[in-house]
Amino acid sequence: MRDRIYNFTRVMKCKHEGCGAVTAAVQGGEPEGHIAAIVNLLKPAVDKSKGMTGDPVGNAVRTNVQLVVQQLRSSTPILSELVAQGKLKILGGVYSLDTGQVTWLAD
Repeated sequence: MRDRIYNFTRVMKCKHEGCGAVTAAVQGGEPEGHIAAIVNLLKPAVDKSKGMTGDPVGNAVRTNVQLVVQQLRSSTPILSELVAQGKLKILGGVYSLDTGQVTWLAD
């Protein structure tokens, strides 16, 4: 696997504004069905974003993107090595459903 040649140079983690799963995670409680598994994955972002000024859902969306970007960048052995070598850039952004624009988050 390590001898493989990778042709990608960028990985993008993007989440959209007003995400229903993030909204459910922010609201708390016990979601039903498959959404429960997604809500559980979002809890670290919701917890980290608590107390921030502004929209709680928007804050949790941005925080989730930032956390996933950090996880990808530090993923060993392949991704972290490619990032360290400057061969791969992992970007995070939030997609606006209203405008179709992506707001890129700072590194």
